[in-house]
Amino acid sequence: MLELINVRFVFSLRTSHQTSDGRSAIILRIIFRGERLDIFTGLYCQEKDWDRGATKVAKTDKSAVTVNQNLEMIVHSAKKQF
Repeated sequence: MLELINVRFVFSLRTSHQTSDGRSAIILRIIFRGERLDIFTGLYCQEKDWDRGATKVAKTDKSAVTVNQNLEMIVHSAKKQF
């Protein structure tokens, strides 16, 4: 019998990890079979520029388009692995 894989990918802003200029780390949280794994993406943004509802950088940030494209590529690669 084929079992459906229940996996979720969610981006989050980790405000406890900030750069010297106040930008916070963006992490990818993978939830698989009830276990969570947080992976740092290497991308950062200001807390005021993070859209929590859409889980991406808001258009108010000048680098939002580039960062959001990178986030899409990261989640696409992660989905391919599952």
